[in-house]
Amino acid sequence: MPVESCPLNVCQGCCPVPGCGRDSTRLDRHVKSHTHAGPAASRPPSSSEKPHASQQSEDSTLHYPDQVLALNNLLEEYRRHQEGPDPSYKLKQNVSGKISRIKKFIAFMSEGKTNLASLVFLNETARIHAWISSLRQAPMKETTVRHYAQNVAQFMDYIIETPPKSCRLTKQVLIGLWQEMQQVLKSMQRGVAMHQVTDRAMKEERVIPKATLLKCRELSRNRIPEILTALESGPSQKNLWRFYGHFSAFLASFYGHSGGVYTNMTIQEVEGARRATSETVGLHVIKVSSHRTNKTFGPAQIVLSHDEYKWAQRLLKIKDKLPGGKNAMYFFFTSKPNPCKNLNNYFQEAWKDMGLPGCPSFTDLRSSIASHAKVTHSSDDCRKMHIFMCLNVRTADKFYASNLTVEQAIEHRMWLQAVVNGEETPTSVKRKRPVTKASHPRKRAAPVSSSDLTSESTTLESDQDDPGESEDSAPQAEVQ
Repeated sequence: MPVESCPLNVCQGCCPVPGCGRDSTRLDRHVKSHTHAGPAASRPPSSSEKPHASQQSEDSTLHYPDQVLALNNLLEEYRRHQEGPDPSYKLKQNVSGKISRIKKFIAFMSEGKTNLASLVFLNETARIHAWISSLRQAPMKETTVRHYAQNVAQFMDYIIETPPKSCRLTKQVLIGLWQEMQQVLKSMQRGVAMHQVTDRAMKEERVIPKATLLKCRELSRNRIPEILTALESGPSQKNLWRFYGHFSAFLASFYGHSGGVYTNMTIQEVEGARRATSETVGLHVIKVSSHRTNKTFGPAQIVLSHDEYKWAQRLLKIKDKLPGGKNAMYFFFTSKPNPCKNLNNYFQEAWKDMGLPGCPSFTDLRSSIASHAKVTHSSDDCRKMHIFMCLNVRTADKFYASNLTVEQAIEHRMWLQAVVNGEETPTSVKRKRPVTKASHPRKRAAPVSSSDLTSESTTLESDQDDPGESEDSAPQAEVQ
């Protein structure tokens, strides 16, 4: 039955729309707001807002109450607040992911509740704990559960600062809910630390040997000119993807940058490397400004030789003959004016085509190079390499540092065995603390009585009557 045909008391009553339950004195105007929000609320979710495969079974019975206009407006305002005035494509995707997680939280908290516009359904700490437990029961890692909780805590912080007009929760209650989310995040620290240890052990098993990395460089170096020749003779997307895979494999096996560096590398940055050419060395430096850690390390640098830089020039000469090449902005362009999101897949296909073992990702190559750098180079050189890779040293020590090899472990065993060899030496020597005496020891002043005050006043009067006597006694005191 249409909403307009519902019998309404226009004076006062509760909204008949399921899940809203708002009390209003003009229900006719309030119900029309639901009809205006209907098409927008019934739109299919975008790819970034669709639930993960691991969550489809968990969230199949839970639905976000998209018929509540107040919640839709609140989330839309939060979206605009997170995106800012000039959001990038990546930022829009990240914000869409945050909104999707918050919607799942609202769907869980609002199940079976009414009057959702007042946000009273959020004031249940036991249900918040149940939501965290439901996330852990799903096939979801502990870091992902923490990510959900962090997004909800940020949303709570936003509601505290700018609560909607329909909110019926006091500021004290909102602060209590925010503190509860902070306590939930604090309780996850141990589980996240254990996950980091497990993840570190798994990465140690996936460390790519040095010989494999060197073979990847040599094979990709030999095949890239052949692929470019095939592209120039007959431009096709298949050969273009092959070039993407082999060229990104060559760069990743050499520099160990994250995949976002290669994905966000623009044509302007590649062409600008010609002006940064060093005539004495013959190298070209490409500076990629858009990547994940640019705030800390600045632009990521890729150094190419003259022959390697010609590969990029040959592709740019024929890019107009390829789909999306005329209006391309990124070096690894696609048919749409967006970064190539399948670059990791093309890299893995090239890795398989070269006959190399395994199916690594850009992250695996990055962690392998960082782990080899810690073993091969000194601490100072290793720190310089991490900065060049735009890699935080603390992150490298936490995730990318592999354990000692068998030879290194045996060497450390010999060092520990040498500790107990030799003559016994005193291990505990009592240190005497030097006694410092004051140069002028102070004594506690005696209490002053009334008789002393009387004698002191008498002495002062005698001194004032005979000043010459006091002057003669002063030298005598000095002689004594």
